[in-house]
Amino acid sequence: MKFPSVLMLILLFLTIPVAASETESQVDLILTLDAASIDAVWDMHAIFKLGFEMRHQSGIGLKIPLSLTLDRSGGGEALLESAVKLLCLPWSAGPFICISLVRVCLFVGPYLPQERIHYLNELEFGYSWEFLPGWFVQPSILLRDPSNGFPESHAYIQGLIPSYGRLRFCMEFGWNFATIETE
Repeated sequence: MKFPSVLMLILLFLTIPVAASETESQVDLILTLDAASIDAVWDMHAIFKLGFEMRHQSGIGLKIPLSLTLDRSGGGEALLESAVKLLCLPWSAGPFICISLVRVCLFVGPYLPQERIHYLNELEFGYSWEFLPGWFVQPSILLRDPSNGFPESHAYIQGLIPSYGRLRFCMEFGWNFATIETE
């Protein structure tokens, strides 16, 4: 599992310069914060999610989210999740799709189950809207393990964190903090 994922990342980084045209191009560096974490007020878990994105002007990029899910139903488990996702914005703005290349879930904290590390895949559909220059909002829907390739891992996580479902709504706010000009 590790070797094909690493190979895909290497190929992705090698093809980004090929996608650039003969003229100058740019890569945007973006930080995001998930505001849909507000559901912790009425739900039995709390999710805190931050992200980093690199977007090439051709509409291809990488998205690296980091989230922490805290169970408040009595078990006290904490799940740390991170991924490397391929981001595709066909029109450089507007609708997008993200496909996870590598995604790992790791139980952390004082209450550790026997199986601490799990691997799932994820698919994300959303819309990116820039409301001010450099600031944008991205509503999206996450589908965890859409191909049902890891049913045991998903069932194990859901057994420990009951509100961990296959479908999740996200509302990310982002800030384009830097733009790198490439030649």
